[in-house]
Amino acid sequence: MASISVLQFHTHMEGVVAAKRVEDGRVEIEFPTGTTAELREKEKSRITPLINKAFGREVVINYLGASGPPYEHALLIELDEEENLKECQVDVEAATLATK
Repeated sequence: MASISVLQFHTHMEGVVAAKRVEDGRVEIEFPTGTTAELREKEKSRITPLINKAFGREVVINYLGASGPPYEHALLIELDEEENLKECQVDVEAATLATK
């Protein structure tokens, strides 16, 4: 069986998105870009507890933003680079609530 190095996904909105295997064995995906706007303090204070609940502990959040077209329903969460999420047990239900 031949080794697959690139997978192409044909999307409804963005055309082709490719995932490729890089030298160290990881998979790299280049997603289409969109715009984001930082959330207002009122929105941050509503969403931050839900994010912490989803991760089962308080996490350091550097940025919370809402996406614009064509990803109006997306939330961009940038966590501090010191956060070690490898061993987190994410509560999917709580994570889903954060995006509603």
